[in-house]
Amino acid sequence: MRRYVTVGVVGLLLVAPWLVGALAPTPTAAQGPCPGINRPLTPYAREQLAVSTTAVGFTVATYTAGGAAPVLAVAKVQTAAIMYLDDGGTPTPALGMDAHAGTTLTICTQSISRFLAIQQGATAATVMAVFYK
Repeated sequence: MRRYVTVGVVGLLLVAPWLVGALAPTPTAAQGPCPGINRPLTPYAREQLAVSTTAVGFTVATYTAGGAAPVLAVAKVQTAAIMYLDDGGTPTPALGMDAHAGTTLTICTQSISRFLAIQQGATAATVMAVFYK
């Protein structure tokens, strides 16, 4: 006489934890960083932005080089904390979304032209951005 043991998903994962990766959904192009972008993107320009006591944005001539229309910018805050807005408003050291050194920002389509950043504390910051089309 054979006995069959019914094991629930939780029990199976306790016995075989390697299945966690196998059961997790794999990302598809439709699940990219920007809504509606479901194609491979190509990096085409980059900018190192000096952020100090006056709010600054990305240089239009840089992210529209050669007539390109950027769909994504990936920016890394490198040296000190910043405050930023990507909705067309102007950040101040006390108003905006904060990003500390080491933070990576994903900025999509129209928000690229509206992005402004200012230093948050006493130290100027550097933000390195790569633009994709």
